[in-house]
Amino acid sequence: MADLLEVRNLTKTFGGFTALDSVSFALAPGERLGLIGPNGSGKTTSINCISGTITAHQGEIVFNGRNLAGLSAHLRACLGIARTFQIPRPFRSMTILDNLRVPLEYVAVHRGESGDLTARGRELLARVGLDGREAEISANLTQVDLRKLELARALAARPSLLIVDEVMAGLASAEVEEILAILRALDAENVSVIMIEHIMQAVMGFSERIVCLDAGRKIADGAPRDVVADPQVERAYLGE
Repeated sequence: MADLLEVRNLTKTFGGFTALDSVSFALAPGERLGLIGPNGSGKTTSINCISGTITAHQGEIVFNGRNLAGLSAHLRACLGIARTFQIPRPFRSMTILDNLRVPLEYVAVHRGESGDLTARGRELLARVGLDGREAEISANLTQVDLRKLELARALAARPSLLIVDEVMAGLASAEVEEILAILRALDAENVSVIMIEHIMQAVMGFSERIVCLDAGRKIADGAPRDVVADPQVERAYLGE
């Protein structure tokens, strides 16, 4: 089976600082990948390059057999790449349902689709545990509910690749389990997931494979237990 995503020798610099140094990894359809590393290791830069938020200086990103060079973030979303952000960014004055109508309408127009967007929005809210609350203003949501809405907005694009960037940061253990249950349910739709998360218990329990970055370089790639036991990974997190 062909890989859904191929990242080949990705390099990104900011002035004299190298954020990514020839990073390569692949992702199979339906695979759950954890992307870990200490602060400043290049995790967020990697997913920003994949999603099209920023442009790499060297390397290639191939998605579903298509080279994404030159494609903007919104066009990548139409192809099936969706992401969340570390800090949820809803339209705060709008209702929960109207927040979903924005990506739903955008995707429908660009894919030439039709259908009841309100019903689709309510279905998404039910999937993330916000059913019956569509008329609430998003500015009034709790932190965990903001994370659920952020997930629902990403899922509105019906992605084949979902990138979640610290979607569980600051949540209590029970809330972390709620988010993990939402993500695990995507297995039924064969959605690939890249998870960036500092809660190692969550990453270990969710990921089928882990890639570890340190100082912009890939230092490990493999089964979760093998990666966390790698001496290079231990040094990256704990020092010498």
